Amino acid sequence: MKKSVLFCLVFISLLTLASATISLDKEPTQVYNLGDNIELLLKIIASPSINNILTINLNCGSVETEVYKEYIYLMEGEKSRDITIPLIKSFIGASNGTCSINYELGTEKGSLGSEFTISNQIDIIIQEPEQEYMPGETVTIVGTAIKKNLQGITGTIEANMSTEITSNLIYSNLIENGNFNLKISLPQNIKAGDHQIILYTYEKNSDEVIINRGILITSITVKQVPTNLEIVLDSVKIDPGETLKLKAILHDQTGENMVEKVYFSIKNPEGQVIEKIEKTTGEYLEYYINSSTLPSVWRINAYSGELSTNTAFTINEKKQIKTEILNSTVKITNTGNIVYQDILDVKIGEEIRKIELSLDIGESKIFTLTAPKGEYLVQIGEESKTVGLTGNSVDVKKFTENAFALKPFIWIFIIIILGLIAYMVFKKGYKRTFFGRRHHIGPHIKSIKLEREKNFNSSKGKLINPQMPVELSLSIHGNKQTSEIIGVHLKNYEEASSGEGGTKETFSKITHLAEEHKAIIYQNKDHIFFIFAPEKTRTFKNQETAISLARDIIKILEGHNKLFKQKIEYGIAIDSGDIILKQDVSSIKFTAITSLMTNIKRMSMISHKQIYLSEKVRNDLSSRVKVEKIANDKIHAYLLKEIISQPDHSKFIRGFMDRLERDRKS
Repeated sequence: MKKSVLFCLVFISLLTLASATISLDKEPTQVYNLGDNIELLLKIIASPSINNILTINLNCGSVETEVYKEYIYLMEGEKSRDITIPLIKSFIGASNGTCSINYELGTEKGSLGSEFTISNQIDIIIQEPEQEYMPGETVTIVGTAIKKNLQGITGTIEANMSTEITSNLIYSNLIENGNFNLKISLPQNIKAGDHQIILYTYEKNSDEVIINRGILITSITVKQVPTNLEIVLDSVKIDPGETLKLKAILHDQTGENMVEKVYFSIKNPEGQVIEKIEKTTGEYLEYYINSSTLPSVWRINAYSGELSTNTAFTINEKKQIKTEILNSTVKITNTGNIVYQDILDVKIGEEIRKIELSLDIGESKIFTLTAPKGEYLVQIGEESKTVGLTGNSVDVKKFTENAFALKPFIWIFIIIILGLIAYMVFKKGYKRTFFGRRHHIGPHIKSIKLEREKNFNSSKGKLINPQMPVELSLSIHGNKQTSEIIGVHLKNYEEASSGEGGTKETFSKITHLAEEHKAIIYQNKDHIFFIFAPEKTRTFKNQETAISLARDIIKILEGHNKLFKQKIEYGIAIDSGDIILKQDVSSIKFTAITSLMTNIKRMSMISHKQIYLSEKVRNDLSSRVKVEKIANDKIHAYLLKEIISQPDHSKFIRGFMDRLERDRKS
């Protein structure tokens, strides 16, 4: 009995003293991806023997998973085990990150090998795409997809975009051996600006479950492309005498407004370009419709880049007259744009008389009002006025009908008186010249000589001394003709008229050049006028010649300002209108009809070293000049921007400039 107990104690003591060494023949790889296998070669050495349960655990942070378990009975010696740990969710659960292999043998615990990483990450490496693309272009993305274990995947890559037009666009392709080539077609209506492209790649297991994935964000820029140009009119129908308002709107591929330069051309019903204007899209253009413009359809063309569009607007018929009551007469003017034909009521006191009117556009007619002597309230349309009238009865008659028929004796009396005055003046002048003659100089020649001496003395101190003196006369009898007139305003006249600093030479050359073009030259203090009268030029087409001379005058004056210290400040304007011209052997006399000279003065005074054209000149040369309307409440003028063709005076100008330079050096 005692022997049995002693044997048990010895056996238990031997078991307690038994020990083992457990190690790995090969270290784990540093990185694993899900789906990989961890291959372990386990070496177990018993010393002196092992008789217990061996447990192998995968320890990843706070997650510990049992991956192998075996009862080991080993007497003194060595044993090895091949252990495979599949890195799949059903086996290792949520184990990932930094991990290690641990073992338990009875009460003995330890770690096997060094730490390693378990990852589900895929790294995406791409060749950066181009920065800017046009709508509708194809974006090509080439790259590789590599797992953390440095092995290329065979899986799928997707590209997602988010835009306001199309949301979450998906483009996908297969990845083979880690390489991929993805082509993304951009929509035609994609919004301009920066866009993100989100690349998403993944790898699945045999059960079609995603086990590894990767993501990369890159970006591209889509250009803004103009796709549509439209003209917006405030109204497609407009009355003459009003201002047309319009603007151009430029849309990009998504309909957003763009700001670009736009060029307008306004064409009359004959297709002639009346005006060319540059604006910015979205900016209003205002174009005044002349009150005399006939009812018609006009067109507007707009150009921006390669886009163009056009639209039309209608000028309405405007039946309108203006009435003016002046003492015992009434003046009626057709201020509309159609022939005015109507019967008009004229109320004189309590009596009403009717006038049958037929007025062309712009035409005026004057009627006389009669009534028994007294004060009467005269009403015509909206016009009313109290006037004093005389006559036998209440009546309205055309002024031209009774001016001569009713009182012919008055005209006969006036003609007789004027004839007597003319005879007396002629006789008196004839006697003076006859008795004042010397030697063989006849009275007619003596008169011419005195007139020339008078004109010469009056021209002293002037900058312009033409070959033939020119006078502005308020009342002359001569030939009425439509002429083009250049007006030059000398802004520093006092300094320039001193003649110092080469100014006399400069204006002498201008005079010579103007007379070569058969212009009549007239100076009134700080205003110099160059008149192209058909009687002198032998042609009715003087507009381009006038513009050509005006541009040459600018060249000469600017050449002077470069060479001399005494500068000449000036402005130039050109207008066209009727004048009456009379020339004799000693001088030229002229008078301008209406406000022609005043209008030229106003334009030239506002101009600064530029050529301003009146509306009439602009209209006459609409197809041969480019102009810009002047924003000024006081005048209606246009700045000359460009002329298509002009006579070449460069040789003369060069010679003049060379002479000025030589004179300055001498």
